[in-house]
Amino acid sequence: MEVFIEAIRGSRDKGVFNEETGERIATRTALLPYPYPYGFITGTPGGDDGDCLDCYVITMRSLAVGGRYTCEPVGLLEMFEDGEEDHKILARLADEPEAPGSTGNRQALRDGLAAFITGIFTAYPEAAVSVGALRSAGEAEQLVRSRSGPV
Repeated sequence: MEVFIEAIRGSRDKGVFNEETGERIATRTALLPYPYPYGFITGTPGGDDGDCLDCYVITMRSLAVGGRYTCEPVGLLEMFEDGEEDHKILARLADEPEAPGSTGNRQALRDGLAAFITGIFTAYPEAAVSVGALRSAGEAEQLVRSRSGPV
């Protein structure tokens, strides 16, 4: 699957892009720096919000905003915003043998991402956000496949 990067690890800035053309529309600044590169999986529109699936690339490598990277799913983080599903796919770069946290302490990975997500949403008190379980790579693949075809 291809992930389009909107925010880099360590930055508070997130580019807002047209998901079809890749054109940058705006920049938003989050309250906290992104713990991992963040973006969306190209070609996966749909769901409750009509947007492509959101994705964190679990890597310590530097990736470029606007870059497109071949990735493989390693998990699915349940997230709900105002009662609607807004699950996040967790992925690793296809050329990396293992994503940090994809084996080993998955609970720490889930808890770190949950703290980041709930932390950035403190700027939007009108939004009710909750983070659920970190589910398997197979469940992530199934969701991506349901929106795009083979992973």
